[in-house]
Amino acid sequence: MRETLEKKIDRFVEFNKDMITSAVSGSNLESQGVNAKILLCSIIDSLAKSRFPGEANGARFQKTVKTSANWSNCDRISLLHLKRAIEVEQKDEQFADLNAWAEDAVRRDFPNSDSALSDQIDIEKDPMPEEVLLRWPRDDKGRPIKLGSISLDKLTHKSLLWQYRNSLMHECRIPGRAVEWSVKESIPFYQKVSQFDDYCPDAGLTFTSRWELLYPTGFFQVVAENILADVADYHRSAQTSPFAAYSEGSFWIPRFNDEC
Repeated sequence: MRETLEKKIDRFVEFNKDMITSAVSGSNLESQGVNAKILLCSIIDSLAKSRFPGEANGARFQKTVKTSANWSNCDRISLLHLKRAIEVEQKDEQFADLNAWAEDAVRRDFPNSDSALSDQIDIEKDPMPEEVLLRWPRDDKGRPIKLGSISLDKLTHKSLLWQYRNSLMHECRIPGRAVEWSVKESIPFYQKVSQFDDYCPDAGLTFTSRWELLYPTGFFQVVAENILADVADYHRSAQTSPFAAYSEGSFWIPRFNDEC
C-alpha cells in the first residue's frame, strides 16, 4: 500500500523527535553539552533543508530560525558585539555618535564589578535593528555606511547562532568563554565571567570580570523542537513531502541517482 502524504509527515516527525531525544541523552550532555549541540545543529540543518531546499546552507539555517524557531529575539543586535565591531572596524569619526550611544548602553546594561559572583543578563535587553539604524551614519543617498567588513545583520542573534553552529560543526568547540553550569537552561543570556588576577594578604583575592554571550544546550533543544513542529505544519499546509529535498538512492553523489 502506497504511503500517504500524512503518513510521510508523521514518519518525518517521529524520526526527528527520536533524533532530538537521542541528542540530549546520556554522555552527550557532558562537557557543556558540546556533543548534544553538534547533533542538534545537524538536525536543524536537515530541517532547514526540508523547509528551504533551494537556499544555501547558511541562508536557509538563519531563515529557518527566523521563520520556524519561535525565537522572538533572533533579530536583536548583540550590544557587546556591536560595541566591539565599532572598536575593531571604525576608521573615522562617522561612527562617533553610534559609538557613544553603544558605550552608554553597555555601561547601563552590563555593570562592571570585580565581584567573583556570576550574574546573568537576558538578551532581551539587546536593541532591535531599527534602534541601531537610527544612529547609524549614512551616505549622501541615505544609505547606511559600511562598517568595515561587518554588516549589521552579522551582529544579529540568528547570525551569531550560525557562527556558533560553525564552531561546533567544524571545530568541535564552543565559541567564547562562558561556562554552562546547567544544560537545562533554555534561554540565551549574557554571563559575567570572572578571572582571578592576584592575591594580596591585605586586600585578599582580586578579580576582573567580563560579560560573555551564552546559548545553552536547552535552547538548542527548544529551537530544534519548534522548527520540527513548524516545518511539519508547513508541509501539511503546502501538501508537500518533507523528504523531497533529500537525495534518495544507491549512490552517495546525488546526481548519480537521477534517472537517465
